[in-house]
Amino acid sequence: HEALHHGHTSLVKNSFSLKGTLTLAKCTTVLLPPGGIVSVMDNGALKAEGTADCPVTLRSVKNSPAAGDWSRIEFQRTSSNDSLLAHTHVLHGGSEYGALWVDEGASLGLDAVTFEQVRETGVQWEPTSLFTQFRDVRFVNSADVLVLVPSALAGSLTAITTSGVSRPRVVVRDDLSAATTCRNLGVALQVPSMNVRGGALEVEAGTVLQLEPGAVIGVFEGGALRFLGTSTSPVTVESSKTSPAPGDWLRFDVYATSQANNLFRNVVVRHGGDANYGVLWLEDGATFGLEQTTFTSNSSCDVSASGTLNALASTFERCL
Repeated sequence: HEALHHGHTSLVKNSFSLKGTLTLAKCTTVLLPPGGIVSVMDNGALKAEGTADCPVTLRSVKNSPAAGDWSRIEFQRTSSNDSLLAHTHVLHGGSEYGALWVDEGASLGLDAVTFEQVRETGVQWEPTSLFTQFRDVRFVNSADVLVLVPSALAGSLTAITTSGVSRPRVVVRDDLSAATTCRNLGVALQVPSMNVRGGALEVEAGTVLQLEPGAVIGVFEGGALRFLGTSTSPVTVESSKTSPAPGDWLRFDVYATSQANNLFRNVVVRHGGDANYGVLWLEDGATFGLEQTTFTSNSSCDVSASGTLNALASTFERCL
């Protein structure tokens, strides 16, 4: 176990592997070299113990620093499960794996962490990786993709604040499926095609859900969609493209084996469309509720319902 004490500045000259516990006391500054990679492995851990008035700082060694000067800190699957960055400022990092990369089976906690001038992605969690905390995370003057997460972690994220980020979003890397509640993160949540089964996918008021090109959302085998906006804070479903257009994504497929409590309440649905099935397709035997929901800027008719559609104060075009 090693520690850098209060107010210490440490210059890292080369990439290195961390195979024990390194504790960074409050006010510590670590200067990282061009292209530098820190690998936490073999039961190693990194613990940054900053405070609100005296954070730990991880930054480029350059006098004129820029995003991507150093590469990343990677938490490999053999690392300990107690790495935590608290009141930490991460500047000038970033690679194709993010400034922080968490391997499958590894764990990392973030508590009051600010990422500034970060290239590519702030943090990438691989499938089966975990976070022990995710609280008060902020991005300043950084790339648009803030965090990349597996679907199992998406429901545990809390609100993210940004400044100087043009299109801030969190990207879900696989099926965003059952028994998950997507909170309003204050930034868009980007998802691929997904299958919802075995429980309800609930989306909180104010959430912006961005669907990737060609996305189809299937609901079956006890799955349900419950997008619960309010009149002042609707849920928005739209394209993930920088320049969105009708038909960027395809449709919702709701099968007879889904639950009977599917509901869009105060939802805006745009940029979808399938010439054969519309934007919302209900199989015979499926049930879906629409309340104060608007379909707009889609490339096809909106609702193709062989099943039961219960619509209240909603705007949409039925498919013939």
